Amino acid sequence: MYNQPPVNPQQPPFAAPVYGQAQPAPKKKKTALIVGGVIAGVVVLAIVLLVVAVYVSTADERALVGEWKATVDMTDYLQEELSSIPEFGTYIEVTDFSFDVTYKFNDDFTYSRTVDEDSVDRAIENIKGDMKNAIYAYAEEVIRQNGLNISPETMFALSGTSVDEIIETYYNEDLMAEIKDNLFDEGNFEAEDGKLYLSDGYDYAVDPNSYETYELSDNQLVLTNATGPDLDEEDLAAYPITFEKVAA
Repeated sequence: MYNQPPVNPQQPPFAAPVYGQAQPAPKKKKTALIVGGVIAGVVVLAIVLLVVAVYVSTADERALVGEWKATVDMTDYLQEELSSIPEFGTYIEVTDFSFDVTYKFNDDFTYSRTVDEDSVDRAIENIKGDMKNAIYAYAEEVIRQNGLNISPETMFALSGTSVDEIIETYYNEDLMAEIKDNLFDEGNFEAEDGKLYLSDGYDYAVDPNSYETYELSDNQLVLTNATGPDLDEEDLAAYPITFEKVAA
C-alpha cells in the first residue's frame, strides 16, 4: 500500500499547488452591477411616477385643450336692466344682443379668448335700433300727454338734436372699442375639480379666489358660474354659457 500524503485541512485533496502555477482569474465583482441596476431601476420608477403625477395633476387641463366656441346671449339681461329705467323703460324692447366667443386652451396651459367682431357689430347695431325705436315711442307719448301737434322729429329739432345724434353720442367709437377690448383676453389657465382659473396676461399667475365653475362632457363645455372679488351683476349675466368643441 502506498502511504497517502498528509492532508492539509486548508486545502482540499488533489488541489493544485499554491506556488509554481498560475492562479485562476478572480470572478467579476457583481456589487457594482447590482448597485447600478438598482439605481437605474429607481430612476426609471421615478420618471414613471413623475409622468403619472403630471398626468394626474393636469388631467383637467388636458381635457380642456382645444378650441371651444359659444354664442353669448345677453338679450334678457339688457332687457331687464333697460326696463328698470323710470318711464322710458316701458318702451324698450331688446330684440337680440348676442355675439360669438371662442376660447382656445393650449397644452402649455396658456389660453386666449377671442370674439367674432362682426357678431359684436351686429349686436351693437341691434341695440342702437332698439334704443332708437324706444326713444321715438317715448317722444310720441310725451307729445300725446302734452297735447302737442308736432312730430317727434320736430320736437327733437326744436331741442337742437335728433334721435340719431342721441344714439351716436352714447354709442360712440370709444365705447365700441372698449367693449370689444374687454372681450379679448389671454394668459395662463389652470383647472381642477370643476373650477377654471384664468390669469390676465401671460406674466401673471392665476388668482385662486377668481374662477369659473364648469361642466365638461364629450365635446361640450358649460361655464356654469363665476366667483371673484371684482365681479358684478353684468359679469354674471350670461351664465351658463355652453361651448361646443370646434377643434382639438
